[in-house]
Amino acid sequence: MNTSTRAEEESVTGSAAFKSGYLFFVTGNNRALKQCYRITPEKGTATSLKDFVINVKDFWNAANTESGYSFTNVPGDVTSVYILGNVPENGSTSEENIRKITTLNKLKEIVIPVTAQNDIATITMDGIGNVTNVLETANLKKVANIELTPFSSRVEIASITGGGDITSFKISGIYISHFYENVKLNQDAVNELFKYTSNNEEENYTEDKKYAMMADIASPGTSLGGNKLKKQPENNKVWGYQFIPDKQGESIRIVIKLTDIQGSTSYQSPQYLNIRGFYSNSDDPTLPIKLKRGKIYNLGESITFDESNLSPIPNPDDIDLTIKVSVKEWDVVHVNPII
Repeated sequence: MNTSTRAEEESVTGSAAFKSGYLFFVTGNNRALKQCYRITPEKGTATSLKDFVINVKDFWNAANTESGYSFTNVPGDVTSVYILGNVPENGSTSEENIRKITTLNKLKEIVIPVTAQNDIATITMDGIGNVTNVLETANLKKVANIELTPFSSRVEIASITGGGDITSFKISGIYISHFYENVKLNQDAVNELFKYTSNNEEENYTEDKKYAMMADIASPGTSLGGNKLKKQPENNKVWGYQFIPDKQGESIRIVIKLTDIQGSTSYQSPQYLNIRGFYSNSDDPTLPIKLKRGKIYNLGESITFDESNLSPIPNPDDIDLTIKVSVKEWDVVHVNPII
């Protein structure tokens, strides 16, 4: 596995790690950012509250417990606390730029690139909690409970299996399509969906290109997943890819490029297996579910295909199709008998 792709790794369970970030005290209706604390990496700057800096080791070892991390002399008009974790340290998400932002709404407009989400263990995350009384009666002891949710989601493929007439095949590439390159923290997409097509494969998905982490491409003369009819990564790992859902929950797609397909008949090469979305057992299998942040969409071993699922066209656009039907009237033919 090279460092620019998240393919062929362990299936993800548990939770991601909070490594660094920012903590904001937020006031009422205008959602002003009253104070901003930089939470530095463990080997970064030491805690200095007068400089609004907290080392993550000091913060997390307390905040992730029942007792929590306590501040004193907090402005009384603070109504909520917002935490942003694991953001890229450059561009609009550099510390210099983040500290200049004065409202939560403006902060939520900063852009997170999908290319910064390549490490599932330290994915961008955020969360907000309202300030409430520690006791039921009004008092000056307050608490904010915050659950951090990963900003990205992930799709995992455990295996790809041929069936029907197909007796053998090779996988030369697995491509994620219909994803956003950049999404704001408020989940507004910045760019159009990036779509895989046959003429942009080498331009965008190869190892040294922008979307390398969104694809696995076999080296010349090799294939993915071994030589059996059931293709899978070694050591019970999965092919896994991070993506960022937008507000509308637009479904990503997966394009699997197949070659050397063998069966009782000959097959043109390459052929494509186009996965146009996902559904759960309770859903209409013709309609893709809306995708949400913080989810692991695990396809497991459910990708089984036969010759009817093959297409010579990679990732064709869906169409709206209206069917109109009529029944041809009887055609009465007047004839004479042959006696």
